[in-house]
Amino acid sequence: MPKRIQEEILNSDGYTELDPEENICYKVINYLNQAKDNGKISKLTEKIIVIYSPARAKKDRADRERLVEKAKLLLENKSRIKASSKRGGKKYLKGRGELRLQF
Repeated sequence: MPKRIQEEILNSDGYTELDPEENICYKVINYLNQAKDNGKISKLTEKIIVIYSPARAKKDRADRERLVEKAKLLLENKSRIKASSKRGGKKYLKGRGELRLQF
């Protein structure tokens, strides 16, 4: 996504409450996408629907933290890292010669 859309998603203005008890809210963002087909650029009007749920945010945060910890363990034992497999904590590792955490 372009930086402008990312910033709009993260901006708390414009969200509509969907479920007051669960604090779930959503936002609809109009987006003009461009696609190239056989060298011709087509413009596509799209709507991006963003939903925020505190429960989902908490779960996603815990998942990221778990995978970052796994990546740190992999850095301590580099023999367990295979370039062909970038799942789990490995997706947070970057580098050719010297591996490091990447977010």
